[in-house]
Amino acid sequence: MIEHYIELLPIALVGILAGIVSFFNEESQEQAQHRSSLKVALKSLLTSSFLCVIVYAVLSATDLPYLARVGISAAIGFFGVEKAISLAKELLAFKNGRSKGDTQ
Repeated sequence: MIEHYIELLPIALVGILAGIVSFFNEESQEQAQHRSSLKVALKSLLTSSFLCVIVYAVLSATDLPYLARVGISAAIGFFGVEKAISLAKELLAFKNGRSKGDTQ
């Protein structure tokens, strides 16, 4: 039982790192913020870490390799759910040879 929780620690760390990078990326785009920077940073860290752990836990039900699960969960933790899904759609469309404006 404890092994499963220990397995999630590196995923939480990846989520925290994704949150830090995401926070600094957003902060550089939006210099003027009205709220406290510490609150926004903490929110970004916790949200990214939570998303990474949840997505990794869901993906552990599949037979994907470990690094694929970690990569997918880190991408969702960094970009957010909506942006990660739109990027995945664009990558699949690019792989299938369709451009962004093409419809099925």
